[in-house]
Amino acid sequence: MRPKPIILTVLDGWGFSLATKGNAIALARKPNYDSILQKFPSTLVHTSGPHVGLPEGQMGNSEVGHLNIGEGDMDTIGSPTKFGMVAGENEDDSPWEPYHVEHGFAKEDNAVSVFGCDGLIPIMDMKNQEPEAILMMFAHSINAIGAGSTYYWLRGSDWDHVLLMAPEQARNIARRGYTKYAVKQYLFNNALLPWGVIKNAIPEEWVEPGWKWLYGKPDDYMVRIAREPEQFDVVVLGGPVGKSQAMPLFGKSVTVGVRP
Repeated sequence: MRPKPIILTVLDGWGFSLATKGNAIALARKPNYDSILQKFPSTLVHTSGPHVGLPEGQMGNSEVGHLNIGEGDMDTIGSPTKFGMVAGENEDDSPWEPYHVEHGFAKEDNAVSVFGCDGLIPIMDMKNQEPEAILMMFAHSINAIGAGSTYYWLRGSDWDHVLLMAPEQARNIARRGYTKYAVKQYLFNNALLPWGVIKNAIPEEWVEPGWKWLYGKPDDYMVRIAREPEQFDVVVLGGPVGKSQAMPLFGKSVTVGVRP
């Protein structure tokens, strides 16, 4: 038997209530809509409150109401990291070797890298042209204490930080002789946080015994946010203007080869 077609229609701002007083939809003359409900099966799904990740009693909106109808998604922020995001490295405009080449593949190989993204940190810099100024902007943006790869590293979780760098900024940095590893080394040495900020954010019982010596340091003692430069990944991505992104991770990235 040939399957019958099914149409899913989302009516923006349209709802259902048994109450008719002040209910424009119930009081309106809508013969086609009423006929469809009478002739065909129908049901109701929730598009507000906890059913779509919002507080109790809060109406849904275009983002959570339409993308998560009836799903019960409890993400209250609406971050794009709720969904799978796919982006291609801008190899043509990058001054450095591609990301997959760093991980042992030939340049002509096809590969996919998977990142467990904790969130995105926008990095806007339309002014600086000097490499050190651009890199310092990156270092001061990527060291967010609330990001997973920063928050958990003293606990022993060696999660990575990924810098999605705009091609224009990458070229300006490379013109002064910076290799991709030199960029990682710069971030390692300059993406710092005062010990007092870390101490006030992370429970002491989470800190590994090997780092307990930090409790003898003053609050203004500067602490790196990673164990080694290799925990900073650099991927040239996006358009030419000076807008980059920092992407703290849950865990490590994985790169695998794929057949064309």
